[in-house]
Amino acid sequence: MPLDSNLPPSPDQPKADTAPPPLIDAPPPAVVAPLPPPPSAPDPKSTPGRRLLATLLSVFLCLFLADAVISLADAFLTLFFGLHPLSLIGGLVSFLCLMMAILIYALMVLTPLVPKRLFLPLTLFIPAAPLALLPILI
Repeated sequence: MPLDSNLPPSPDQPKADTAPPPLIDAPPPAVVAPLPPPPSAPDPKSTPGRRLLATLLSVFLCLFLADAVISLADAFLTLFFGLHPLSLIGGLVSFLCLMMAILIYALMVLTPLVPKRLFLPLTLFIPAAPLALLPILI
């Protein structure tokens, strides 16, 4: 059925001779969640127990890294030159690191202040590494 061109256009149909609406170059507004309140300032006067715990954890991390560096240097010197100058120092640092790992592991049980994500893998690595070498040594 052909359309009659004499009929007036309906209000819901746009006129053919009108231009389309202009495009807006600006992006749509972003939906932003309200910002959380800023964290409260930490207490500048920490208790002596917290300072002692922080010192113990820092000493343990330093011992762990020192043990790794000394062991690596000792293995390098032994492999390439057949020298063992760091074996005694490495054994002493490893023993101190093991004792500190036992202490840190006990502190994890007693206090929630020890960050377990960082210190649990370290404390478990120290006894697990020698145990993992046992099948190789047999």
